[in-house]
Amino acid sequence: MNRKVSFNALAAILTQLSDEEQVVLVENGDYLKRIAGKLAVRAARNRFFVPLSDQDVPAGLAETANKWRKLAAELGYTGPVAWRVRAGFTLKVHAPKAGPCYKNFGDPQYWSLKNDEPTANSLVFWVPRLVPKSMGKSVDEQMSILGDLQERFGLPAYHLSNYGSAALLAGLIFSHFKRTGERTPLKKLWARTNTLGSYRGCCGCLSLGDFGEGGLSSGDDFFWGVGGYSGLGCFPLGVELGS
Repeated sequence: MNRKVSFNALAAILTQLSDEEQVVLVENGDYLKRIAGKLAVRAARNRFFVPLSDQDVPAGLAETANKWRKLAAELGYTGPVAWRVRAGFTLKVHAPKAGPCYKNFGDPQYWSLKNDEPTANSLVFWVPRLVPKSMGKSVDEQMSILGDLQERFGLPAYHLSNYGSAALLAGLIFSHFKRTGERTPLKKLWARTNTLGSYRGCCGCLSLGDFGEGGLSSGDDFFWGVGGYSGLGCFPLGVELGS
């Protein structure tokens, strides 16, 4: 269950090929493997988010990973809970190239954003499921819910202490999408982020969601205040800087 790419994601690609293309694929397996190897080396240079199996988590964080695995099980998720994150990924430049974005995240290009720093070298614990009780809750209520989870699972005090920046969450969402084909938040719901935006007098917390066929959305109608909204929740997140 900790494969970096799921069988379903590979199968989805194969189903897009014609019968003739599938025959060529099988007949030229060795040649295609060499090409894939070269592409993998090139992709690694530009990869900012890498899912890790539980066994690949550094020994010093193994106990923490085990606690996150228990949290993931409670949320009905069995995939990777740890992600190696490389420094430099941004919302405005990199996110539109990382996965399907509604209108290529065009609106945020014109916004004044805060808490919009590029990603840092880190190991991030993240479960691509909204915390169920976080839906329809205000910022204060959501933070209280996250605090209760942190205490119940015995996680470090700085885990589940914030939502995560829009850049970090967008990168994680697209990394998960590429691995599994799953569009999270599920059911086209929304996840609040730490990133704040303002444009023409409209300001608030930037959120990501409505991830349908048109791509992940982040638009000016998706500025939410600190109050609760029925379609808006939050992800569980913990960041280990420099790990």
